[in-house]
Amino acid sequence: MGQTSGAPLGTGGLRALNQPQAADVAIDERGIPRLVRIGGQEIRVTGISDVWRVEDGWWREPEWQVSRMYFELTLENGAQVTCYQDLLRGSWHEQRA
Repeated sequence: MGQTSGAPLGTGGLRALNQPQAADVAIDERGIPRLVRIGGQEIRVTGISDVWRVEDGWWREPEWQVSRMYFELTLENGAQVTCYQDLLRGSWHEQRA
């Protein structure tokens, strides 16, 4: 059986994981991502392997509502990235696993 450290429990050392980062995404006339800027580099989107929409909190106050369109993208350099557009605010974000 393991032993406890005796340190008090709490959330002092915790941080949120997988926080989305602001992204710069160029879209076509249909709203489909065609170019992603990462680290100052513009990288062309060569494929989209998945698209899904998330709607949550629609019964809550506006600041707690979520409406997002997610895209699983393959980039020209072979990287796979997940980006979403916040449909309530119009901003784009990259979501890392």
